[in-house]
Amino acid sequence: MKQATIGQVEMPSPEASRLRQAWGWWRNLDENPIYRRERGDWGRPNPYYNNLARFTPFIVLGALAVGACTAWLNPLYMSQVNEAFIVSCLLCLPGILTNVLTWYSAIMAPALTAPSISLEINAGTWDTIRTTPHSDLSLVLAKFLGAMSRLRIWPTLVALSLLQGAILFVSALIVTNRAEALPLRLGLSLLVAASGALRPWVEVVFAGILGMYLSTHIRSTSLALAASYGGLLFVHLFNNSLLWGGFTNVVTAQGSFSYVLALVGPTLLYLILNAALGTALMRRAQRLADET
Repeated sequence: MKQATIGQVEMPSPEASRLRQAWGWWRNLDENPIYRRERGDWGRPNPYYNNLARFTPFIVLGALAVGACTAWLNPLYMSQVNEAFIVSCLLCLPGILTNVLTWYSAIMAPALTAPSISLEINAGTWDTIRTTPHSDLSLVLAKFLGAMSRLRIWPTLVALSLLQGAILFVSALIVTNRAEALPLRLGLSLLVAASGALRPWVEVVFAGILGMYLSTHIRSTSLALAASYGGLLFVHLFNNSLLWGGFTNVVTAQGSFSYVLALVGPTLLYLILNAALGTALMRRAQRLADET
């Protein structure tokens, strides 16, 4: 990273300046009025989220049914050892809790982000917010983070995802072909563990970004929310471990790579979708000024 020099004074490079500015923005996020307003510290909270929160027990029961213990939560299910199967039934309990929390959060996230901008535009307050000394990009990012902070799941999700990653690492290390080199087995196990720990996060973030992105295009709040759930359902149907496992069994030989790809594939695709959708949202935020 090069620095420009004027006389004896070194000027920071543009990259360093942008990083320093981004860090300062993040460090002062709790004092950002847009973030605090979206978080519900003052003003009228998002009514869609509050209405949906009334059905939390039913959402949790539905998430529990969907997140039932399956072979795709623990590689030990693929072991031929009966004792390993019994152990996997016990070790997959954190996976069930993680799945329940992930599904619950993925359902609630669009209710927080999909109405975020469309409500402001329909109420005529978006132009007022834009008079604050914040760029459109900063406004959208603060609203997104403020909305997602209303989900009180993050400390629990950290603990469960780390525990799930550790369990997947040990399980994958047991299941991998012992004839393979130890460094390869360790690498595949680490990949499975990282994917298992990261997948809940990328799913929840995807649900939130999708809602926010559609909110910038669709002025009807109810329609933006419905479109968000439709998009989530579509992605879940075609990006899951079951389909990835079937695909890898067809195109690859049976072995360690088969179940590794089945577990890593969905996470990788969610990462790609989040990057693409996040980039589209940032570009869209810069165009809102010309359309409102």
